[in-house]
Amino acid sequence: MNDDLNEAKIGKELDKAIPTERAEHTAPIRILAADGKTKQMREVEITNKLLSWLNSWDSARRSRESMWLQIYKRYFSVAEKFKTPSRSSITQPMAFKIIEAALPKLANSIYAQDNKFFDVKAIDPDNIDDLARAEAIRRLLELQLDKARFFPKFLDFTKQMLLYGTSFMKVYWEVKHDWVWERTSRREMQTIEGFEIGEKIIWDEEKKYTATKRQPGLEVLDILDVYLDPDATDEQGGRGVFLRSWISRDELKEMAQGRFPVYGNVNKLDEEVGSAEAYADSRAERLAPRGLNTSATNRKDEIELLEFWGSLDIDGDGIKEECQIVIADRQTIVRAIANPFHHQKRPIVRGVMFPVPNELYGLGMIEPVIGQIDELDTLKRQRLDNINQSLNAMWQVDPTADVELDTLISAPNQIILSSPLDAVKKLDTPDVTSNAFNEAAILQQDIESATTPASVQGTPDSGRLGRTARGAQLIIGQALEKFGMSTKLLEEMTLEPMLEMMYALDLQFIDDEDVLRSPLLYREIADLGLAPEDIRANISFQMAGISDLVGSEGKINQIISFMSVFGKVLAPETIGALAKKVWSLQGFSKNEIEIQGAQPAPGTESAVDPNMSNAILGQATNQGTSAAPPSVPQ
Repeated sequence: MNDDLNEAKIGKELDKAIPTERAEHTAPIRILAADGKTKQMREVEITNKLLSWLNSWDSARRSRESMWLQIYKRYFSVAEKFKTPSRSSITQPMAFKIIEAALPKLANSIYAQDNKFFDVKAIDPDNIDDLARAEAIRRLLELQLDKARFFPKFLDFTKQMLLYGTSFMKVYWEVKHDWVWERTSRREMQTIEGFEIGEKIIWDEEKKYTATKRQPGLEVLDILDVYLDPDATDEQGGRGVFLRSWISRDELKEMAQGRFPVYGNVNKLDEEVGSAEAYADSRAERLAPRGLNTSATNRKDEIELLEFWGSLDIDGDGIKEECQIVIADRQTIVRAIANPFHHQKRPIVRGVMFPVPNELYGLGMIEPVIGQIDELDTLKRQRLDNINQSLNAMWQVDPTADVELDTLISAPNQIILSSPLDAVKKLDTPDVTSNAFNEAAILQQDIESATTPASVQGTPDSGRLGRTARGAQLIIGQALEKFGMSTKLLEEMTLEPMLEMMYALDLQFIDDEDVLRSPLLYREIADLGLAPEDIRANISFQMAGISDLVGSEGKINQIISFMSVFGKVLAPETIGALAKKVWSLQGFSKNEIEIQGAQPAPGTESAVDPNMSNAILGQATNQGTSAAPPSVPQ
């Protein structure tokens, strides 16, 4: 019982033991009086201004939300309801097929080499210190990405981008504290009657409240929870960006206490007002059409937080500065500080599938073909309705005859009583299913060619293209028709800025060598014995995605082309060296292969189809390269 009381007392005074990342300027609201207005008056003024911006930006986005909802429904094949219950309402999973065919291709084009999509290079290759530190920085960032579970988050980010054309990720500094047990060993000499009989290991256990995470954090943001300035051209431009989230009232109050509170003004929030309905409404439009219960989203004690990152004057000096302002329940500012990050960027990155000139939001895979998907569903429904009408035909009945209408049912061995016999006539429905099948096949082919062609869904026919540098690029270009540009955009717009933010956060907040050497925080690299100055270097990030894949494949084919032409005059040592080079470019270690008895290549004769050879040569010449299909050994 006493232990429980002691732990409770410790828990109430945790702020004394929890280190803060920046101890100075700890007030959560730093809006100052200015222009004859008190602090409270300026808080109200800033709140009203931000809420007016939010309402305006929300109205500008409404039309896009309607399109996003249609795309969401088609991904889950949600059937539309019709007034005539006998009509078919079936939908085909065409949108699901498109997204799930494109997702692995796009993800694999990023993770092309050993599940590593980036490298860290020293800007000055002659600086030995920067070269060594670049490797340490790479290992640190890879470990942090692994601890942040980046790959599943990247898949969520990419799928949202494929669906809606745009996706967002938040990059912030994450510190988590928790109770942990620490065991330390000591040795005690054991004696019997004064004689030493050896040492015994004694384990001391101690329960501590300590940091279990201290690294950059990554969070994929729902596109419905990001409000951008419609006049901006990117996420870092314009007046700012709102990020919407929810927090429980109790947690909000806890974070407003202690020596270093995160929030303030919590006592001004109306206890009777909550944002649970707003949370439910934001998700009900998605869940209700799927027949899912939305009661789980109606959390009664939730508070909506609107986190604004943008340019605004909060200190009253007349100069706008990048700041972070949090409004709770759309009524009270609970946090208002200057941007706490040294990089002074808004902590989000954006990804776009197909960019639209001078627009923030891009096009996804579904929006360009949503009309064709609806037409395909219509053809499918018409086909089923036609079959249903044929099996359950209508009847023409003489109104003056004696006919039991209840017996007019199409069924095996069914007997229909009528007098006279010709008083009942079945109305035949013509069969149009064959034409519908043909039209649907053509329409499906059109959809696939516009989104995920056969070369993306499967392996292209590359056997006759020849082993040339240009031929390899043609093969890979065919396999990734739609995704070469999107992959490059993803690298330039999302991954590289994300890594730069993560590295800037490491430089800002990792200022103690005990952090990098802590087995609890960075056990995997603790053996390096890094200090904060060991991760400071003049470096750049190099993406190792599709461009690296194309470059490696091109080099492989250049070497093979060279060997096939000049093999007769090459020394065995040169052939062995080139073979090891090809092996290395394929991603394997040079130490895993041994070359013995390398012989010059025999005389060569072209085994390439002449028509294909001329086609490749003409295409290569038109695109400005002299690479041509080589002759290959017999």
